[in-house]
Amino acid sequence: MRAWHALFVDRAPLVDRTNVTVYASAPAAGQQPLPPADAPRPAVSLVATVRNEGAGLDAWLESVLAQTRRPDEIVIVDGGSTDDTFARLQAFAARAPLPVRVWQASGANIARGRNLAIERAAGPLIACTDAGCELTTGWLAAVTGPFAADPALEVAAGYYAALQTTDFERVTAAYLVPPLTHVDPRTFLPSTRSVAFRKEAWRAVGGFPEWLTLTAEDTLFGVALKARPARWAFVPEAGVRWHLRPTWRGLWRQVRRYGQGDGEAGLFPARYREHLRLLATLALALALALAAVAVAGLTRQAAWLLAALPPGLWLARRLWRLTLRPRFQLESGAWWPSGPGQTLTVWLLSALVALTIPAALCAGFLAAARDRAPGRPLAAVGSDPSPSR
Repeated sequence: MRAWHALFVDRAPLVDRTNVTVYASAPAAGQQPLPPADAPRPAVSLVATVRNEGAGLDAWLESVLAQTRRPDEIVIVDGGSTDDTFARLQAFAARAPLPVRVWQASGANIARGRNLAIERAAGPLIACTDAGCELTTGWLAAVTGPFAADPALEVAAGYYAALQTTDFERVTAAYLVPPLTHVDPRTFLPSTRSVAFRKEAWRAVGGFPEWLTLTAEDTLFGVALKARPARWAFVPEAGVRWHLRPTWRGLWRQVRRYGQGDGEAGLFPARYREHLRLLATLALALALALAAVAVAGLTRQAAWLLAALPPGLWLARRLWRLTLRPRFQLESGAWWPSGPGQTLTVWLLSALVALTIPAALCAGFLAAARDRAPGRPLAAVGSDPSPSR
C-alpha cells in the first residue's frame, strides 16, 4: 500500500512567483499593447529539435521565412532521423536568406535536442516552436513583442490550438486542448509549441530535463521557471496550430505518452487520482449492472432487472455529464454538429473519447511512476546542457 501511495507523491509542485501581463494588439483593461513587428528587441534565435519530419518539414521552414518579423538565426538539432529530414535541413540552410545552423545528434531525446540547440544559439532571446506546427505569419513578432516593451521580461507564453478537420479531431480537441476563453494567463504553463524566453533564464534552471524519456520536458521546464521571481507575458495572438492523432490507436499512443511523462516527472498526481477514481466508479457501476442482468437471465427472475437499474442509471447519468454537447460555427460557416444523425455521432464519440483519454493517461502515468528511479532529485530540473557529450 505504501508503494501505491508513493506513486502519487507530488514531486514537482507548482510554486508560482511570477507576475504575468497580457499583451494584445487591441488591449483590454489591464492589458498592455503589443509592440509592432519592427520594434527593437533583443536578437532572437529560433530553435527546434526534429526527428523524421521530412514529409512536412519544407512547409514549416517556409512558414518561418514568411514571418513578419524573421528570427535573427535558426538553430535546429536533428535527433537521428532515418528519413530525409537532415538532408532537407542542410539544403534549406544553404539557400536560406538568414543564418541557419543544423546539427545531427543521433539518439538525443527531445529535451537533449532543445538544450543542444539553445546552447549553440547566439541570441540572448530564444523562441521555440515545433516542426509540424502551423505558424501564423505574425507568430514570432507576437511572441517576442513583449520583450521590446519590457527589458526585464523573462518569459513570453504564446498559445496553441489543434487543427480540426474531422468530427473525431474536433471531439478530441475539446477534451485535450482548453479553449483560449478558459485559459488563465496567471497559471498557464507554456508549451514549446509557442514560447520565448531569455537564454539566461534557461541556464538558471538547468535547461530542459534530459532524464525524461519522451514528454513533459516543457511542462517541468515551465514549473522550474515559474518558481523564479520574474515578469512574464501571455500573448494570445502568438498562436500556432498543431496536429492531433486522427485515429483511435494514434490518440491512445499520444495521450499515453503524456501520462508517461507526467508519471516520470511526478507531475499532477492529484489529477491522476481523480482519473483513476472516475474509471473505477464507472467500471464498478457497469459490473454491478451487468451482474444483475446476468443473474436475471440465469434465474429467470425479472426482479433482478430492477437491481440493475440504480447502477445502470448512475452510469448513464455520469456518462451524460462527461460527454460534450457543443454547437458552434466552423470556419466554413457551417454549424457543427448539424442534424440529428451527426449530433448522435458526436455524442457517441464524446463518450468514447471521454473514457479513452483518462484511461490512456493513467496507463502511461502508472507504468512510468512504477519504473522511475526512486528519490530522483528535482532541484536541478535539467542536466548539463553543454554540447560536449
